[in-house]
Amino acid sequence: MAKLTLALVLAVAALSRIALAEEGGVQIDVKHKPDTCETKAQNGDWVAVHYVGKLTDGTEFDSSYTRNDPIEFQLGAQQVIPGWEQGIQGMCVGEKRKLTIPPHLGYGQEGSGPIPGGATLIFDVDLVRITEEPQDSPQGGYEEYPGALSGEWHDVDSYEDLPAHLFGDGEGYAEGDEGQWVPEDQQ
Repeated sequence: MAKLTLALVLAVAALSRIALAEEGGVQIDVKHKPDTCETKAQNGDWVAVHYVGKLTDGTEFDSSYTRNDPIEFQLGAQQVIPGWEQGIQGMCVGEKRKLTIPPHLGYGQEGSGPIPGGATLIFDVDLVRITEEPQDSPQGGYEEYPGALSGEWHDVDSYEDLPAHLFGDGEGYAEGDEGQWVPEDQQ
């Protein structure tokens, strides 16, 4: 009886995925769910999400991990593609999902940049943070970059005031992208 029940549950889950795909919705596969979840992402929340975006043939077209910079946006404010609006809803911080997004909830028949028109998109997403307002850098602040040992914000007037321990041995400061200061070996 237990095997029959399990088989029935698996069959219903598979059919619901097929039905969702046929209706043109986002297919959501939860890859990891944290043990505890105090807050779930909902419209109006500011969320930070790390992601890897791929086409169905496996071609990667974008990744926040390569920039070491999760995307931050307000959920429900139409700042991202509709497939993300649907796929991020209800996520917990630390949760990882695979979103399969049909063209009409992605970039449509027009495409965008390296994404061809009519493309189904695959996103591996990881919800990093949920807040009630955006987490902008304070003026003169330090933002985490590859090679830094901390993601803490530091209110400083110049890079010379940054604590040296943030960069390992504290050597090799050089001007990086967009006026930020990063260790020379990380440029």
